[in-house]
Amino acid sequence: MRNATARAPVRSIGEGSLRATFAVVLAATSLALTAAGCTSSAPDSAAVYLAILAADGDPRSLAIANALQDEADARGIVIDIQMCKSAKQQRRLLRKAGLRTALRAVLLQPAEPDGWQNSFAELRETNLPVLLLDRDIADSATTYATLVSGDPYDEGRLAAEHIVRTLPESALVVELYGAFDAGLRSRAVADTCDRLATATITNRRSGLDPAAIESLADFLTQANPPINAIFAHNPAIADAALRAIAQSERSRRQAAKKRAKEIEDSGGRAPQPIQRRRYEVVTVGGDGPTLVSVVDQGINATIDTPVQLIASAAFQALGQLERRSPLQRRTTVPSRLLGKDDALRLLSAGRQ
Repeated sequence: MRNATARAPVRSIGEGSLRATFAVVLAATSLALTAAGCTSSAPDSAAVYLAILAADGDPRSLAIANALQDEADARGIVIDIQMCKSAKQQRRLLRKAGLRTALRAVLLQPAEPDGWQNSFAELRETNLPVLLLDRDIADSATTYATLVSGDPYDEGRLAAEHIVRTLPESALVVELYGAFDAGLRSRAVADTCDRLATATITNRRSGLDPAAIESLADFLTQANPPINAIFAHNPAIADAALRAIAQSERSRRQAAKKRAKEIEDSGGRAPQPIQRRRYEVVTVGGDGPTLVSVVDQGINATIDTPVQLIASAAFQALGQLERRSPLQRRTTVPSRLLGKDDALRLLSAGRQ
């Protein structure tokens, strides 16, 4: 099995070569998932902690794996990092974790928010604690030691404050949800943007299918007053929104060009060309592809909770468990707003 945390060296790079260089980095660090659907970074018998992460197309998961491995190495701890393609495979590993006598705790980045109650109940019988990483779950009855993540309210506040600074008070913001609950982020947007109208589109998956993208394009172009700000609660939804915008712009220009020709052919005066609409797009995430998009100005800004802080806080929480110290249900780490200059700096420094 290949090591889940293998890296490729990243040199300092200029803006023009960012996309090609990052593609090479992703290829070098991508996981070769086995037929079972997971890869492991350590022998079962040697590991004292098990991290079950989501290899669901989110580059952030790999960044978390690298950060956890770095933190474990610095502390002289053996950790088994398993990358799984689906929540089903994650649940299978959770059930098997209770049979591994050397394990002291499990760290889980859930691939989806629902369906964990039975797996957690089985594990609870073995007294093996579970810490959630980066993503919450929807099962309110499920018991876990703590959730280590950014503060969702603070993430929403940072995004909303950026929109308020950038756009006039008459801006119309549309929020795009992914699979995971964004309630606290949305509340922060509403609290901060009290003079801005807000609409929402919810999707229960990490991305949008073609029909949903077409629907989103119609929504964005037909809104009255026009939308000029988008807050996407994850990069996959932001990417779908940008594709919807591009598709809509092409359709509008083609229709306008055809109409103008018809008017000119009939002896009339063609109308002015349609002006391209500008959208301020803000998302949540600090992985490489998102940073590249910020540099390219597809996404204008992103809210990042550094994975190094998540890994450090996770191991501190594990230490508290070892000492039997009480933990809060959520262990939060600070987030930050990244614009183009910030993204370029991180990518040039080899941030993945």
